[in-house]
Amino acid sequence: MTRGELATAVDGFPFDDADASRQPWVIFCVDDATRDELVTAAAPLDASADPVVSGPGVVYWNPVKGTTVDTPFAKVLAKTAFKPRTTNRNLRTLRRILG
Repeated sequence: MTRGELATAVDGFPFDDADASRQPWVIFCVDDATRDELVTAAAPLDASADPVVSGPGVVYWNPVKGTTVDTPFAKVLAKTAFKPRTTNRNLRTLRRILG
């Protein structure tokens, strides 16, 4: 991933990343099929608790702070099938990296 691609992913975050009650995540996917699979798995979930949106090669996720291992989408992400195909990074950390 290039710095430009990273910046595009970060800039595309569709939720309010200033909301201190939320934990903004960018989930990088090895391919579009993985991204689409995650978004499809999130579709029936409660969007207020597990907001998930597709982005360019990524999935954006913005759960309530402190729930990132407990929500239904967190359990989807934790599945063995997704571990080798995804990596998760906090949006705030990515912004610091980009400077």
